[in-house]
Amino acid sequence: MNKSEILEHLVRTGPNDFELEVYSKFFASNIKVLIFSGDSDDDRIVISDYLVDCVNDVIGYNKEERDQIVTDIFADYEIVIKASDYGVVPDELLRKHKGNSERANREYFGIHSAEEAYQALTFKYASVVEYSQGSKESAKPRYFGLFFRRPWDAEHELQLEFEDGKYKKLH
Repeated sequence: MNKSEILEHLVRTGPNDFELEVYSKFFASNIKVLIFSGDSDDDRIVISDYLVDCVNDVIGYNKEERDQIVTDIFADYEIVIKASDYGVVPDELLRKHKGNSERANREYFGIHSAEEAYQALTFKYASVVEYSQGSKESAKPRYFGLFFRRPWDAEHELQLEFEDGKYKKLH
């Protein structure tokens, strides 16, 4: 997308906040992108070349790193279910597993593989951010995030972070 196309489809949600619907190769569907533009205000919308590039990274990202992403999601699942006592797992399961929260969590969530962990996520939105640059050209790496709801940790979103169009890490 170019700057004109973005501006044409942009929906303002706050002085610096915008939403944009775009087609994502990764999801093979339209997704919501939240955009923060630090140079925008109530009277003007500033979409820098940096933000245009970040939006295009979201659109163009494909599945080339999917295996690593799925592996990292499963590792997150494994860490969380070992360390968490949710208060959502039925007491019967805790009794069945003699108070062992990890085993009760495994049975409750029913996730036994990396692919099952990935499939259990619910996509929420993508995000691109540029704090105020004062109209200076940005030389920093381009970042975007993909945010998901994860059933094994409903209090915290799972974020996949991308830098310059490549998967970087999971938060």
